[in-house]
Amino acid sequence: GVHWGSLPDGRRWSSTASVTAAPDGTIWALDRCGQAGAGGSGCGTSTLDPILQFDTAGRLLKSFGRGLIVNPHKMTIDRAGNLWVTDLGSMPGKGLQVHKFSPNGTELLVLGKPGEASPGLDGFQAPTEVAVAPNGDVFVSDGHSGGTVEPSRILKFDRTGKPLAVIPCCADLSTI
Repeated sequence: GVHWGSLPDGRRWSSTASVTAAPDGTIWALDRCGQAGAGGSGCGTSTLDPILQFDTAGRLLKSFGRGLIVNPHKMTIDRAGNLWVTDLGSMPGKGLQVHKFSPNGTELLVLGKPGEASPGLDGFQAPTEVAVAPNGDVFVSDGHSGGTVEPSRILKFDRTGKPLAVIPCCADLSTI
C-alpha cells in the first residue's frame, strides 16, 4: 500500500498495466490514463501520457505516448533500450497495434492495422506481449483470456516489421 513514484500535476496511478527496468537502470511504467481495469479505451482520448520513466527513487524523468495508445497492456524493453508497447484497445484509427519507441519517446515502428482486428499475418486481434530475439526477430502474443479472440497465437516479424509467420496456439515452437 505504499505510494511510489511522483506523478505530474496531481495525477494518481490508475490501472498500471506494466512495470519494467531498462538497461540503464531506470524504471518504466504503463498506466491506463485514469482508467481502472483492463477494458475500454481510457488512453485513447485522454490528455495523459500512458508511458512514464522514473529513476529508482521514483522521480519522474519523462512521459510520452498521449493520443497514440488506446489501452496499453504490456511493455518490453529490448537490448538497445527501445520500448515495445502492446495496445489491445480499439477505436477508429488506432489501437490493436504494437508500438516501438526509442528511450526518448520517438516512435520507431508500428505493427498491425490501426483500430482494425485482423486474424491475418499483418495484424492483431488482441496483442498482449512482445519478445525480441537476439537477432532482432520480434514475437508478439495475440490473444487475451476473457476476450473474443480465438484461437490465441504468436506472430513473428523480422527487425523491420516484415511479417514472417503465424504460430497457432499449442504449436511446436521448436519449428519457428
